[in-house]
Amino acid sequence: MTEAQENPPAIDVLTSVWYIPEPSTFPPTAREVFKKHTNLADDEIIPHIISVRDTALKIFPYPCIGSFRFLDFSISESSAYDEIVSRLKLGEKLLDLGCCFGQDIRKLISDGAPSGNIYGSDLQAEFIGMGYDLFMDKDKIDTKFIAPADIFDESEASPLNVLDGQMDIIHIGSFLHLFNLEDQVRAAKRISRMLSPKKGSMVVGRQGGSSIPGEFDHSVHMLKGKMYRHDMETFNNFWNKEVGGEWQVDGTFTPIELPKEAEGREGAGWLRFTVRRI
Repeated sequence: MTEAQENPPAIDVLTSVWYIPEPSTFPPTAREVFKKHTNLADDEIIPHIISVRDTALKIFPYPCIGSFRFLDFSISESSAYDEIVSRLKLGEKLLDLGCCFGQDIRKLISDGAPSGNIYGSDLQAEFIGMGYDLFMDKDKIDTKFIAPADIFDESEASPLNVLDGQMDIIHIGSFLHLFNLEDQVRAAKRISRMLSPKKGSMVVGRQGGSSIPGEFDHSVHMLKGKMYRHDMETFNNFWNKEVGGEWQVDGTFTPIELPKEAEGREGAGWLRFTVRRI
């Protein structure tokens, strides 16, 4: 039995359904990225990941952290991934909004994207430092991190203002689904503002969706209120009718099975999308 199993983090019972003591699988892609960044031996990588993960849960028990979903490197699942890496190599800029540990950023860097062309932001500033701890690369990358950064801060003092109109690509993984529909519109309009006005600039990501779109109660106790889950039709309408502007919205919906305690199990799935300015 590992130390993580003997002494699991103190997590509220309402979020414990998302907690597993150690990864059930360790994808080859994740192993490759960690070996490149940390130089740890194979048998040292998993204990290192568990240690940093358990510390992170004490700050904010996101389901993606409790279930090690951050090992998925979800940006690499995007149908536009090869294009993203190529565009970064040509000097374009990407923002990973709500970057958490910056795991998707490390995947991009591992595949040859220049770290200096990548930005990361998160509401929780502690996650940035933990990302450096997780990948052991604080002095090795030139990525510009902005934290704490609140997407809903519309003041002149918002640190995100310096990015307005500057980003060619914005990645939002497991982000918009945190909010109700009204707040999703607010967030997406702010995202549009940071995105370059030129044709072809794009937003890519993955989020929880539903074949029965609508609002659901949060299953994470620290998040209050409702969360809205889209299908592809409502997501297209969201960008072209609610956010404003003209967008080409492409994506896929893949059914998934949620824990039995989670609301909205029926119809739940992953929505993977590419939204291009046209």
